[in-house]
Amino acid sequence: MTQSEANEGMRQLRFGLIGAGARGLVFAAHIKKRGDDLIAVYDPDKERLSQFALLSGMSFFAAEDPDSILDDRELDAIVISSPDVFHTAQLKQALASSQNVYCEKPLATDLPAQHLLADLERSARPSVFASGLVLPFHLFYRKLFALAGELDESILCMRMICCRGRFTSDAGTG
Repeated sequence: MTQSEANEGMRQLRFGLIGAGARGLVFAAHIKKRGDDLIAVYDPDKERLSQFALLSGMSFFAAEDPDSILDDRELDAIVISSPDVFHTAQLKQALASSQNVYCEKPLATDLPAQHLLADLERSARPSVFASGLVLPFHLFYRKLFALAGELDESILCMRMICCRGRFTSDAGTG
């Protein structure tokens, strides 16, 4: 059974995407494969946005700024794949609007920003909040955390980003 056949009868989800680089293309391919809709994409580089449209084979609204996507209540979910330095501010805005959001790693570049995002996530309660953070589950990092003996500060971000809600994955383990 194909992914499209598995999704037959399910409502199509409406996505907004911030960042039309290589990771954005990966997300667009997953959205397309599921048969969902990519409604709006923002990237400050208009040439990259044109290339993204060509390579993804999808039609979408080219947003003038990330705010128009972050504040769009008609979207079911937002994918943040912008450069790392923008993640915290964009995620903060998405959580403040109680948007369902997936943010590429890192969520924040310093511990105070991670604490702020954790507090926002607890109070905002979006249906789904997830991140692409996978390295902490790698054996090297688990051993490093064990050696450090200071797990609370080290894994704050991991506790915060564990997916809450429902996802499906191509591997069927979602």
